[in-house]
Amino acid sequence: MSGNTTSSPSPDSLDTPTTTTDMRGIALTWPPPGLEAIQGRFWPLVGILALGDAILVLPLLAAVAVRQDFWSLGQFGHSWWVPVITTVVGLVILLLGFERLFRLMWLATRASRQGHGWLMILQVAADSPRDSGFVLQGARLYSVFTAGQRRTVLVIRLVSTVLYLVAVLWAPVAFAACLVFASRGWLGPGALWFLTLVPTILLLGFAVMSRAGERFLAWSVRRDQHLRAAVETEVRSQVHEWKTRLDAVQKDQGIRLASDTRTRVFRLGAVGAALLALAVVIPAVTLAFTGAIGPVIASVAVPSFTSLQARLVAADMLRRHRLDPDPAVTAAEAGEALHSLVYVGAGEVEFGATEREPVRVYERDWFPAEGDTLVQPNRVQWALGLFERVSGSGMPRPEWAYLREVATNPAHQEFAIVGQAESADVIGTRFVLPLPDTLSPIALPLPRLAGLGTAALAHVAKAALEVAEGRTGRAERTVREVISLGFVLIDGGTTIIDNMTGARIVSTGGEALENLYRATGRHAEAEQLLWLRAGMKDVVERAVLPGAGLDLEGALKAMPEVVVDETVARGIRWEFLLMFASIAPCLDPYKVVFGPGEEYGAWLESARAALVRRPSDEQYFEFLQRGLLVGNAAPQPPGWISRLVELTFGGASGFSACAPGAVATSW
Repeated sequence: MSGNTTSSPSPDSLDTPTTTTDMRGIALTWPPPGLEAIQGRFWPLVGILALGDAILVLPLLAAVAVRQDFWSLGQFGHSWWVPVITTVVGLVILLLGFERLFRLMWLATRASRQGHGWLMILQVAADSPRDSGFVLQGARLYSVFTAGQRRTVLVIRLVSTVLYLVAVLWAPVAFAACLVFASRGWLGPGALWFLTLVPTILLLGFAVMSRAGERFLAWSVRRDQHLRAAVETEVRSQVHEWKTRLDAVQKDQGIRLASDTRTRVFRLGAVGAALLALAVVIPAVTLAFTGAIGPVIASVAVPSFTSLQARLVAADMLRRHRLDPDPAVTAAEAGEALHSLVYVGAGEVEFGATEREPVRVYERDWFPAEGDTLVQPNRVQWALGLFERVSGSGMPRPEWAYLREVATNPAHQEFAIVGQAESADVIGTRFVLPLPDTLSPIALPLPRLAGLGTAALAHVAKAALEVAEGRTGRAERTVREVISLGFVLIDGGTTIIDNMTGARIVSTGGEALENLYRATGRHAEAEQLLWLRAGMKDVVERAVLPGAGLDLEGALKAMPEVVVDETVARGIRWEFLLMFASIAPCLDPYKVVFGPGEEYGAWLESARAALVRRPSDEQYFEFLQRGLLVGNAAPQPPGWISRLVELTFGGASGFSACAPGAVATSW
């Protein structure tokens, strides 16, 4: 109707107050001057925001407010990336809607400065059918409406439009606010659903009913076909006429659309649109991407120690050859002896704040450098081949002297302690306990176990010298001390490095024992060991961890089972504990907001019962269960990212302790 003029209908055609007669000779243009740019702008804006709501809020709400198993990737499973995609698309659409809302408010601010009242501005913005001018004047088909009915139509249009706008703004803003409250423990999943959806549905319901009421009113008035035909004839004859005095029209309608200007209201509306956009974007983006970081980390970091476990299972076939434990040797004594063996001949070593120094220091190296030419081509072959050579006359005198020097190293006494131990307190003798809360497991020094393999070869050389001296019983015990030390590392180690080193030492001891039996004429036992060691290859092929070969979610489900499985090496179980504790709180949006839940807590207690044997284990367990992403040594994101994460999730002390560290890792 913009740019056109029309005359008011005949007063005989309307049941109106007597003031209607004053409308003759008054021409009114619509939309009012200066408001052309905002006519009907509310409805496209509502449609864009509604589409953005559906794409952004619904997938995130389904992901964050549906309880999942503590090992699960969440509501979307392997399609965990879906909420990330919908969040990006939804935010783009919503930001477009907020940009249009901001522009509308800015145009309204300008119109208010020009003298238009705020109610008039809103009425024009809500005029999607572009016929509010006809309603206002009782023109065209609205000529059959009474003044009260026309007033009702205008009010309903304004109210329904505002209800629609509030509804589409409520959904994302309420979801973002509830997300912040829920992450701090103030709301549960049910409240998240209710506060996000129920008010939105009610507002939309009232808006729909309002529009339906307007349509019903129009239908009820226009159903008289004869009256509509008469009105049409009258409109055709008066279509180019338009009344011009707005005050007279307002008096006729009883509505003051030209109310006082409210420039500040619309300026605040523009600022509010920008703030609402930020209020939606920050929590939604933080949740979507933090919830996706857990699956990403899991997909690249879920370990598979199948080959190691296979080697450990194979090594276990030699367990009957270890020495019978002596109860008089404590775990602490065995741990101290083991720790001392690590640093034999290491020279000056700088120990970190968390590392214990050995209780006994041996400066003399196992294999003096000046004898390297005598152990060619390598120490392993030289040590394992000694039993055959010492039984004959194939060793030159310098090599005998070198062998005696290796065999008389005072550090050999530590093997006697470890070999008789049931277990060793590896943690308590390796670390300074308690480990600081500010330390991340990432910064924990790796075990320096390379020296133990060298020590095992030196001890085998000592056994060979004992065979040459006729002390075969003592030589067998010496070799079995090597095997026993390997099993102490397998059974008591806290890392896969411990277990790998232990398996290699057991293998070295098994081969050395076979060679000893053969060199001393015990051929039947040597053949039995040969057969046993050959059979290990078959064991390696058949030994797998629970979850091996499964997809990501299957592997995640198996990880907590491995931690409590007594048949799996302790080093692997400790590693799985650390890794699962690191990713469990971040596996899906529900856990990011509400935490992994009571089921996860119950599993932690089961893991504690399965792994903790002594006080040092308890302290190490408490340290690892915090995960890799906690502590000063964990990767730190830029300050502004940390502040955004803390704004949404409440920081590391809240329900989502994983969020800051996860964002740091992704950064």
